[in-house]
Amino acid sequence: MAGSVKESIIQAAQSDPFLSVEEIAKQVGTTQQYVRTILSESGLSLTKMRRAYVKKMERQLGMKEGEQVQLPPGGRLEIRQIEAPQLAQLLGADKGAPLFQASRFMRLGDGPKEIQGFVQLVTFLPLTIQPEYTQLIELLPDGIDAPVRTRQWAVVVPPPEALREAWALDKHELLFRLGTLWSNKAGPVAVEFHWVPAEGCALTWSDQHKGLSLEEFRPTALG
Repeated sequence: MAGSVKESIIQAAQSDPFLSVEEIAKQVGTTQQYVRTILSESGLSLTKMRRAYVKKMERQLGMKEGEQVQLPPGGRLEIRQIEAPQLAQLLGADKGAPLFQASRFMRLGDGPKEIQGFVQLVTFLPLTIQPEYTQLIELLPDGIDAPVRTRQWAVVVPPPEALREAWALDKHELLFRLGTLWSNKAGPVAVEFHWVPAEGCALTWSDQHKGLSLEEFRPTALG
């Protein structure tokens, strides 16, 4: 019995490194302390596995070429059909399947800490034009189960040429790229990318939204 619990803990951690110790304990039916003990004895680190996952994800997505970022005219909402084998595979679709991409410049974050960013939403589902929306995920069809964030990862990258010119950045300045995988009961339905200049921006965890977010960073004066 102990052996099967140990194996279940290791399998859960390796299959989904973004599970917390508490979530693994609930899933396996044991205590958080036992989960920590097994992971330590097995030489497994959730933090290291998460970093490895992000690196693997970035390689799979092939997001290093500036040509992959095409800006909509005038910064307005643009919806177009694209071919992106890596993203199709991530979404569980055939590699050659056509995908739909919505993109635009828009405000990210909440209230006074909002920042101007560039957002891309890619899905195999037909996108709908809404008269009012606050997030691109709201453009998914109404008939599907509501998607939730199931994966998020963030990297610091050199700016693709199109964004560097749009934001008048120096070639040495960097961007935050926050990736989000949206899924529902049927599986992954969309992947979203938020791009913002790293200078003056903070990456934070929000309990309210249950995920990572990007917001304006203003150092607090001390003394």
